[in-house]
Amino acid sequence: MQPPENLIQRIIAALDTGAGHRLLRALILLAVIGALFGVYAVSQFRGLRLADAMDAAQLGRSLARGRGFTTQCLRPVDAHYLDPARPAAAGRPELRRGPVYPAVLAAGFALARPSFAVDPGSPRYAPEWTVILPLGFLCTAGAGLLLYLLARRCFDGRTALTAVAVYFLSERVLCDAAGGTALPLLSFLACAALYLAVRALRRPPGGDTPRVAWAPLLLAGTAAGLAFLTRYSMAVLPAAAALYCAARLPRGRLSAAGALAGVALLIAAPWLWRNAALTGNPLGLAPQAALADSVLYAEDGFDRDPAPQLDPPRVIRAARYKLVNQLAPVLDRRLRTLGNGLVMAFFLVALLHRFENRDADTLRWCVVLALLLLVPAAALSESGGVAMRAFLPLIILFGTAYFFVVLERLELFDPGWEVILTWSFVAIAALPLLLRLGGATPTAPYPPYFPPYAAYAAAQLEPDETLCTDIPWATAWYGDRPSVLAPAGPDGMAALQASRLQIGGIYLTQRTRRSTGPAGTAWGPVLNGRLPPDFVFTNAVLLPPGRGDQVLLTD
Repeated sequence: MQPPENLIQRIIAALDTGAGHRLLRALILLAVIGALFGVYAVSQFRGLRLADAMDAAQLGRSLARGRGFTTQCLRPVDAHYLDPARPAAAGRPELRRGPVYPAVLAAGFALARPSFAVDPGSPRYAPEWTVILPLGFLCTAGAGLLLYLLARRCFDGRTALTAVAVYFLSERVLCDAAGGTALPLLSFLACAALYLAVRALRRPPGGDTPRVAWAPLLLAGTAAGLAFLTRYSMAVLPAAAALYCAARLPRGRLSAAGALAGVALLIAAPWLWRNAALTGNPLGLAPQAALADSVLYAEDGFDRDPAPQLDPPRVIRAARYKLVNQLAPVLDRRLRTLGNGLVMAFFLVALLHRFENRDADTLRWCVVLALLLLVPAAALSESGGVAMRAFLPLIILFGTAYFFVVLERLELFDPGWEVILTWSFVAIAALPLLLRLGGATPTAPYPPYFPPYAAYAAAQLEPDETLCTDIPWATAWYGDRPSVLAPAGPDGMAALQASRLQIGGIYLTQRTRRSTGPAGTAWGPVLNGRLPPDFVFTNAVLLPPGRGDQVLLTD
């Protein structure tokens, strides 16, 4: 038996060289990233702020409870597209979003089994801290790992490490990771699809002609298909990955690109069929998001209309008018400020440079094409803008790569200057994050979201009743109550009750007070205590008591 001191020396030697040294560095890096995520979560996260995040969360809970892809967050317009003979007990199917992210949340809820009850004495809602927040950070970490592998394959280790450092120290990336939306998952799937597409085209030793490795290619199609089922505007991802394969292969390009796109379509086909059967459109009601804030419907007026009259020529004109008006702001601001300003500047300048690595050069143009295809989608709906941010890891990769191209052109004779400039590049990219962490303590997302108020309003109704509110995603998530978006005004309550919903009360918040559209004008008198004649709901509860920022009306 060896003496203990010899064993300790061997362990230290193993950690200092070879695989042990790499493992130790990886563990230290994971600890640093975990600490960064923890500091950001504790100092910045005060609950979900986005309707999209709450809507996805309540869908995940329904799936975890075995209720299928049914929603507790309803819109009056849904009744126009659903079969009136459908029994209410069957639940209202979700018609707007894909199933992947809610399914991932459902798996997390099933494993962690958090309590969905709101504790008025605690500022933290258990499912958000035990499932939603860790899942966002896990997907972000996975995207960072794939970014490193892709950078190593297309460039070198120096570029890979710097790009990953910029990615994890980006304030936008951490904000999205803690936002509760599907964006971190989209970034992970985008990185996975493109990395696997690059990996699928292997060059034999001593040759320059790539050959197809079918397993990574099919996995790339799987990742692209899942991304599409997470956000429909991510249809550009399978197109970009297939285009990369077609551009890099001198022979068999159509078969490789067709196989990748075919796998993505095969994965999406059952869901598209389901949507077509329910609404007549393979994408459900997602395309109608283009009608929001249009000449036909102010703000979310389309969702509030129980019987929309959509004349195709008028719809086309409204969409065209919105596209023309919003295209310039998207190109001028949203595309230019996708992420960190410094990295985005290097990325845009890199479009004028040709990288020596042909894989990197081809992949760069595929990413650019995907972003350009998303510009019209971003002009028509918020979904397109979210999909653009999913490509932020790739933007950081090529922006960082061009930074090192510029660094080599400077021909610095002292290697120390390269290290200083590299660290300066990372520090400038991390400056917004440092300012955020060192700034004022963030406030809760009130107004209008306050979990105890939403849970209280939902609890005042009978078990089979539905709450009518201007924040149905919040009362569905925090109150676990079927909730329907309030119609455009009190006059629409009759049509809403005729849609076989048992409305038990109306809960209005600052969202309606701040509205400048027809809904704010029509519901304003109700918020101020002036009810219409013969109005059913006359019992008012002010929240908070004595101030009346929000009001709950019951019969």
